[in-house]
Amino acid sequence: MLSLQPSNIYPQLLTIEAAHTGNRETIYQAAMLDPHTAAQLSTDEIVSLCDELIEAHGRFDVPTGIKIARELEQFKPMFFEEPTPPDNLEALKAGIPNLLRHVSNIKNVYKLPSVVAVNRFPTDTDAEINLVIEKCKALGVNVVLSTVWAEGGKGGMALAEEVVRLCEQPNDFSFRYELEGTIEEKIEAIVRRVYRGDAVNFTPAAKKEIAKLASLGYDKMPVCMAKTQYSFSDDMTKLGAPEGFTVTVRNVKVSAGAGFIVALTGDIMTMPGLPKAPAALKIDVDEDGKISGLF
Repeated sequence: MLSLQPSNIYPQLLTIEAAHTGNRETIYQAAMLDPHTAAQLSTDEIVSLCDELIEAHGRFDVPTGIKIARELEQFKPMFFEEPTPPDNLEALKAGIPNLLRHVSNIKNVYKLPSVVAVNRFPTDTDAEINLVIEKCKALGVNVVLSTVWAEGGKGGMALAEEVVRLCEQPNDFSFRYELEGTIEEKIEAIVRRVYRGDAVNFTPAAKKEIAKLASLGYDKMPVCMAKTQYSFSDDMTKLGAPEGFTVTVRNVKVSAGAGFIVALTGDIMTMPGLPKAPAALKIDVDEDGKISGLF
């Protein structure tokens, strides 16, 4: 959640991918935003469930998206039935270092006042909730329990009031790199300061494209990192809060309209764009409800 000022608060939903890639910087730089505070959302289900799925298939062996979807089927009852399952503190402990790394980045890297919103669900136990709160407080970050799932807007009042309070506090927000730096310097700053990696390896193709973009004057744009959502590194098997790794940038491209450069890391794939004539233009439904043009 990105908050600007009490009278003008914009929520910025950070997907798992965005949260892991350090692209907060891209949002701020490209839009020339000066955030006042940050809220990191955490749910026990996500922190512990991800670890359970990984454990079921072997530590550091992340299943494919299809496999995850199938595995999630067995957890459906826990979200809809009344009985509360037993504590799963071990799974929670295994997943929480990732949350704490994000909180640390907000506090120590971007130097923003922050609050961790613990989004409670009926399946959460007091022990699990208390564990998250204790770990965050140990880092010096305040925590607010959110119960919007059960109470609607009323359950989020405490969180909203805390965000507004933090917006009124002074802060020393800073970017991790200057726009005047080279493309390589910006990428290295993100990897070292946000991801906690040791180095960046630029492939020959990436070096060639970087030189081309610089010659065309695109090197002063912010950088968006296209990277696996499962890890701070470019290796989806390095879970939690890894350090000391090397990120490989295989290529870069410019998104001129959006105003930033995209660094492609590991084997990540970006969403393909539409052709000049999208298939939807050929699809129709006649008066009898018969659909044509699908194939």
